[in-house]
Amino acid sequence: MKLAIISGTTAPGGGPRHIYSLLEKIDRKEWDVTVCTHNDGSYWDKLIALGITPYDLVLRKLSLSTFLKLLRILKKEKPDLIHTHGKAAGVYGRLCKFFLYRKVKHIHTSHGIHIDTYKKMSLAFYKLYEFISSFLLDYVIFVSRSEQDKAYLNDIFKTVPSSIINNGVETDLREKYLPYKQKLFNRIKIPKRKVVITIARLAFPKNMIEMAMIAKELPNINFLWVGDGEEYESFLLHINSNQLDNIFLLGAVDDGKQYLSIADLYLSSSLSEGLPYSLLEAMSFGVPIVATNVEGHIDLIEDNITGLLYEVGDIDSAVAKIQKLLDDDNLYHEISMNQRYELSNEYSIDKMTKNIVSIYNKIMCLEV
Repeated sequence: MKLAIISGTTAPGGGPRHIYSLLEKIDRKEWDVTVCTHNDGSYWDKLIALGITPYDLVLRKLSLSTFLKLLRILKKEKPDLIHTHGKAAGVYGRLCKFFLYRKVKHIHTSHGIHIDTYKKMSLAFYKLYEFISSFLLDYVIFVSRSEQDKAYLNDIFKTVPSSIINNGVETDLREKYLPYKQKLFNRIKIPKRKVVITIARLAFPKNMIEMAMIAKELPNINFLWVGDGEEYESFLLHINSNQLDNIFLLGAVDDGKQYLSIADLYLSSSLSEGLPYSLLEAMSFGVPIVATNVEGHIDLIEDNITGLLYEVGDIDSAVAKIQKLLDDDNLYHEISMNQRYELSNEYSIDKMTKNIVSIYNKIMCLEV
């Protein structure tokens, strides 16, 4: 069977990571894979290393020329199944399904329902678009229960068959990376004190200013942010203007999860998530998590069992919970063990791949 993957970016992030993990594990003898994405990040070369040469298209912005290029590619490759990842890719996928001369199935994964910042008219327009175009979707895969709940609450994808398939990661990352701990410390040259880490794009949904406000209240702790993005310069300016010398921006790193080996805690101040890979990787390392009580986080973290949750904007609560974990060895190690146990049972790459391929087969009527 011929499978076309359509995604807006190869920059480090949940969507590209999900696609790479899937294509690394999928049976390529059973599935002939075409990838249409943009050469703007490290996952481009990783896809090539898998023996896949992607088509380079700017898919995060809607344009007629890009649509026509994509349509020509799909007519040439003749996929049986299109799997789109992310909002803009989903628009292109639906348009291509409408205009393709042959029957093709379309599966979509959103990787988060990011509508919180939409104004009333924009949200109404987006909901109308989803309602009108939903007949062009054969199936939706949600990456978390809370992502599905949020979509249904806003009348998005409610009429389309769907299921929840959790993201998955390697379950032995701690053992794999701990030998490099001292080398990483030497590389980044930070003071020898506790380390709180965040691995994420520097973009508005990640709520970086809140992380900075938390760091300001804990001046004797190092706060590392691994990742680049459109808000890098403005966030760096905020750090410097507020003289927050305990925040260290490491920028884009090819393998950001390696820095979890030097971390004592993981902090996520995000406004919303799908099912974040960075938190799954922290769980694999056994690095306890403090995170906002939002969709995506609440699927992974049971408060006081597999991490600690705080409400968005409640800086005092976040600070108190970080201090609580760092001061209470028993709680720290209990949460660390609980995280690793939960990860190994529910969030492995093999389980994710098996479930996605099962959906592919179901949609293509290859599985009874």
